[in-house]
Amino acid sequence: DLRKWVAQEARHCNVELESEALDALVRSVGDDLFDLKNELVKLSLLYGDRRVSVADLAAVIGSYRLNAIRDLVESIRPGQEARSLAILHRTIRSGAERPAGIIYQLTRHFLDLLKAKVGIGQGGYRYDRSKRAADAFSAREIMVWLENLRRAELLLKTSSFPEETLLVGAFMHSFKGAYVELALMAA
Repeated sequence: DLRKWVAQEARHCNVELESEALDALVRSVGDDLFDLKNELVKLSLLYGDRRVSVADLAAVIGSYRLNAIRDLVESIRPGQEARSLAILHRTIRSGAERPAGIIYQLTRHFLDLLKAKVGIGQGGYRYDRSKRAADAFSAREIMVWLENLRRAELLLKTSSFPEETLLVGAFMHSFKGAYVELALMAA
């Protein structure tokens, strides 16, 4: 639904996004409709009626922001805990992504992994990539990540706990295979 909305808004702004550019825009900006619309307006001002590629998109929103989530997602593997946390800190502190956007993108990623793990999908490059990434995790580990991301999102919305600390806690618990205790984090 989000991709459809972005494509429709792009047309309203007289912007035609290549499929890869549309995916990259959603991946880098997240689900905040105001931010997505803002980026589309910028693209329309620069490129008018021209077809927008990933390279064009990177020129507008910055290649670091475009790649921040991808780098973070690709770093989350057993044995890569320190690297993942370093990328998470860098991403948040640079302002490339907000914690809510990170949670959204990671949730989508782990849902894709879970689908691939149980064999739901139609093949193709994206499915094959998800299947390879899912092989690094057990189904339980993927479920722990999903639940901890859900709990972190809930705490982001209902507490005044520092956002970065919530995300680091979700990561640390997920790496250990444990669930974040909502009562302890909210206290």
